[in-house]
Amino acid sequence: PPKAIPRNRIRPRVGAKTEKAIDARIFAFQEMARDIVSGIDGSRRTEAEDGKTDKALNYLRKAYDYVRPKRLRIAVAPFEQDNIKIAKAVADEFNASLFAALIRVGGGRYDLMARSHLKGLIADMQQTGAWDAAAGNPINALLANAGKVDVLLWGLIRVDGQWALMSCSAVRIDGRVVAQTLPQRLKLSPD
Repeated sequence: PPKAIPRNRIRPRVGAKTEKAIDARIFAFQEMARDIVSGIDGSRRTEAEDGKTDKALNYLRKAYDYVRPKRLRIAVAPFEQDNIKIAKAVADEFNASLFAALIRVGGGRYDLMARSHLKGLIADMQQTGAWDAAAGNPINALLANAGKVDVLLWGLIRVDGQWALMSCSAVRIDGRVVAQTLPQRLKLSPD
């Protein structure tokens, strides 16, 4: 009889080489998630230890009626086709994998926002002109208008042959980068 596959690893039967590539990809996204969570947790400890927040953060909280939730709200920004050299579907798969890894690594400490929520927000900002008014800094415009997002994860993908190099920055509502992952090599085709 065939061996039972553990529930947490149910996936179609594939060759050993493909299985190894899939495991490497999962490991890469978990490493990115660990770096992000570590940076976010570190920034919260620093703020709590010094007992104060800076003037910019206080201004943003007042200007946008921002009330800090019990759990931080984190969103993964979608990739735009114009900014990536791989298929949009592959980039979206990378974001979904990072999102899944954040759920596992975060252990329920964070509220993770769906990527589709940000797509709607970006579309609205483009229609209302807020995106163009950002004058080359759409991240700050997105953060300022997101209201319900405390940390935005913004990814970067470069292509090197059959590999994608992906890194990610975690940016707080006040514009501070609280985490930056090392680039992870991801095979574009696991076969």
